[in-house]
Amino acid sequence: MNLLPVLSLSLAMAQPVAGNDNVLMVVLDDVGVDRVRAYNEHPRPGRTPTLDGLAAEGVLFRNCWANPFCSPTRATLLTGRYGFRTGIGHFVTVVFGGGLLDSEWTLPRVLRRATDNSYHTAALGKWHLGGNSQGSDHPRKMGFGQHAGSFANLGFPGEWWAYYSWIKQVNGTAQTCLTYATTDTTDDALRTIETFGDDPWFVYVAYNAAHVPYHAPPAHLHDFTLSGLPEDDPVTHHKAMVQAMDKELGRLLNGIPPGVAERTTVIVVGDNGTQNPAAEPPTPPSHGKGTLYDGGVRVPLIIAGAGVGVQARGRECTALINTTDLFSTALGLCGVDARANVPDTVDLDTIDFSQYLLDPDLPPVRDLIFAEHFKPNHATDNFVVRSYAVSDGRFKLILNDLTGHTQLFDLLHDPREQRDMLPETPWPPRVRALRFDLLERLDALLER
Repeated sequence: MNLLPVLSLSLAMAQPVAGNDNVLMVVLDDVGVDRVRAYNEHPRPGRTPTLDGLAAEGVLFRNCWANPFCSPTRATLLTGRYGFRTGIGHFVTVVFGGGLLDSEWTLPRVLRRATDNSYHTAALGKWHLGGNSQGSDHPRKMGFGQHAGSFANLGFPGEWWAYYSWIKQVNGTAQTCLTYATTDTTDDALRTIETFGDDPWFVYVAYNAAHVPYHAPPAHLHDFTLSGLPEDDPVTHHKAMVQAMDKELGRLLNGIPPGVAERTTVIVVGDNGTQNPAAEPPTPPSHGKGTLYDGGVRVPLIIAGAGVGVQARGRECTALINTTDLFSTALGLCGVDARANVPDTVDLDTIDFSQYLLDPDLPPVRDLIFAEHFKPNHATDNFVVRSYAVSDGRFKLILNDLTGHTQLFDLLHDPREQRDMLPETPWPPRVRALRFDLLERLDALLER
């Protein structure tokens, strides 16, 4: 049974195109590759038929790195810049601020400027890039034409009802929403896209799911047997939340009119890995969200639709991708050169990887991927945390910059990062050379 009939029909008709086309960027919250069946990296994955269908019709990327928390990754997506440049290294605290500065050249701001405002833009769902000091209309200050959704997370752990009763911001005006949050975000996306008609658009849909609080989604959105308190069985409740999100994503995709869908590229990306309480063996429970291990920073990335060539559909790409790269890639799909439309004084860390949407086997555009975690945001000194990770695709180095402690892993033979190559001293010459090389490349990156 075709789960995405409208999208599949459009894919069959469309050829890869760029310029005056639509981009739908969907961000999954706390959903790692272990929860997406198409990745086949866990013996008991979630139930994700919509995502699996997109992978079957598009390109699945196996080596995309994000940052280990929500806000830092969202900042990379929308600016094409690493956190040490934007100042966002930890999740934004709404009360105390520390959000994305208004001066940043965000994706919607660049897109509208480069196209004389011919593109419609909207941010729907979770924002989590601004504090109270920046105002509740922060998404529109950052370049989006409209925003509807939560300003940050939905309540605290244990508040299972928060997805059913929450504060929604609509262009800076707060209101109480009693619609299940995942459903409400989908409703808003469908309504918004309908208003755009045949005009080109960039729509950023950031689901709150499957971020805590754990809860039982509406029964028609999942088929898990749930009982007891959600926090007593976080794994099953998390899987149910992922399935509910996946089903609503399917409703969104199937609700886009065929003529619009055939001009639309769909990008689905995770903001970080699965959070530790929901991690399930053989995933190490201490290697999930919030860490620089692969369970925290390697995320799902699936792209399907108009920008994907016929020969690339249903294939996988092992190239190294950073979430910063979605900035220039999404702009490129809209016919906009990122570097040419951002002031030269602004350092960009983004590489357009759209070539892989035509041929996933092309040579790499990156030879190093990078992730970081630091706090507080916008600090220049007195850091509480400052850690980095780099990988050349096989070997990976994690550095605690405050203590100087390093870890080195061979991802080919130790993909779950259980065997640090550095505890044994003196280090064998080959290990010492690997550590030195990755540290040197990290230093060069941070000094750019």
